[in-house]
Amino acid sequence: METNKLKIGLFGFGVVGQGFYQLAKLRASTTLEIIQIAVKNPTKVRSISINEFTFNYLELLHHPDLQLVVEAIDDETAAYEIVKSALSRGISVVSANKKLLANHLQEFIEISNVTGAKLLYEAAAAAAIPIIGLLNSFFNSEPVLRIEGIVNGTTNIF
Repeated sequence: METNKLKIGLFGFGVVGQGFYQLAKLRASTTLEIIQIAVKNPTKVRSISINEFTFNYLELLHHPDLQLVVEAIDDETAAYEIVKSALSRGISVVSANKKLLANHLQEFIEISNVTGAKLLYEAAAAAAIPIIGLLNSFFNSEPVLRIEGIVNGTTNIF
């Protein structure tokens, strides 16, 4: 019996993108399917077949089977276009892009609220400690309006 797999478009194949790819491949037989990977440099040598890549992110963004965008690129302008377009079309997004989220989170949340697409960004906060999900689940009747502090994986104690 064929199970329904979540069809994922992976944008970026650097350290984060490759790490996600490896984890997704471990679960590919049961729940996940990366339909394609969008990257910008067609001449870069990669560890997997060139057939898994597209060099036109719009091609992947408009793939008819796309259900989830995993955004893992370092170009904030392109990341903004990808995330905004996906959310606007009702496609859920996962991003660990701190700069993108710092500059556009409120806009993305507003789009998400209108379209019903999920915006998951826990990997961009507190070194991927699942703090956002924890706060949402424990305080769902009383919303957390603000948290202040520096909580990340590179904070040094002096």
